[in-house]
Amino acid sequence: HSAITISSKGMTKFGHTPLPFSPFLSPGRVISSVSSARHSAAPASTLPATSMLLYHGSNLAVERPCLLARTRALDFGAGFYLTIDPDQAARWARTTVLRRGSGVATVSVFEVDEAPLSRLKVLRFPKPDADWLRFVSRNRNERIDDSGFDVVAGPVANDNTMPVLNLYFAGAYTEEEALRRLLPQRLRDQYAMKTEAALSVLSFKEARTP
Repeated sequence: HSAITISSKGMTKFGHTPLPFSPFLSPGRVISSVSSARHSAAPASTLPATSMLLYHGSNLAVERPCLLARTRALDFGAGFYLTIDPDQAARWARTTVLRRGSGVATVSVFEVDEAPLSRLKVLRFPKPDADWLRFVSRNRNERIDDSGFDVVAGPVANDNTMPVLNLYFAGAYTEEEALRRLLPQRLRDQYAMKTEAALSVLSFKEARTP
C-alpha cells in the first residue's frame, strides 16, 4: 500500500514506503493539514481485506471501549488509545494501576479489519518530526481542535523522551534541538480512536494479565 504522510508544509504527500511502526494502516482518507481550520481528505480507496491486533493497557479488562471525557492532557487528545506492541500496552496497564491506585494490570486485545478502517479520516505521523512535535505540543497544552479526525496514529513518548518534550514545552529547547534529541530514539506507536466510528472497527478478542 502507498504510505501517506503529512509534510512540514501541511500538504498531503504520497509515497510507497510503509509506516515504520505499522505497515497495516493505509487510510483511505487522510487529513491534509494539521493546523488549517478547514481540512480536506483524499478519496477512499478499495483495500484488500486484512486485519491486525491492537492492544489497550488499563487497570481492568475493556470489552466494550467507549469515549470518556478528557481528564488529563494526552499526546493526541481525548480518545481510546491502543498500540501494536503488547509490551507497550503492558507498561500502560501497570502505569494506570499506579496512577488510579486500584485494579489489576490488564491488556485487552482487539482485532481491526482494514476495510472499515480505510473509510475513516485518519491522521498519522510515521516518525517524530516537526509536525508530530507541534501536534503533541498543542494537545498537551489543550490548544487544538482535532474533532475532524476519527483516528490519529504516530509515535508515543516514553520515559526517555518525556524529559526532552517537557523541556521543549517549557521553551528550554528549540524545535530543532528537541527533534535532534528525539530522532535517534526508537519510539513505539500509538493509535487514538477518537470517534464512535473509529471504535466500531474494534473487535474484542481477549484480556491478558501481563
